[in-house]
Amino acid sequence: MKLRDLNTRPKIFIAIFSPVLLMLVLGGAAIHSIGSIVKTEEAVDHTHAVLGKAAAIVRSAVDMETGMRGYLLAGK
Repeated sequence: MKLRDLNTRPKIFIAIFSPVLLMLVLGGAAIHSIGSIVKTEEAVDHTHAVLGKAAAIVRSAVDMETGMRGYLLAGK
């Protein structure tokens, strides 16, 4: 069956529902992609927080080492 053999009504339905179906499929893909981006962004934020805490721990360790060295040199 060819498209030119169809009556006018089926052609109109095909012309209307084809773009609507395509739009729904693309909309679903976009929503899925946005959800993936949000999850990735949350993971990046968590990683930044963990790295910030790790840097604070390293700074504290350096400060403790400096204090210990000063105590050992000065004896106070």
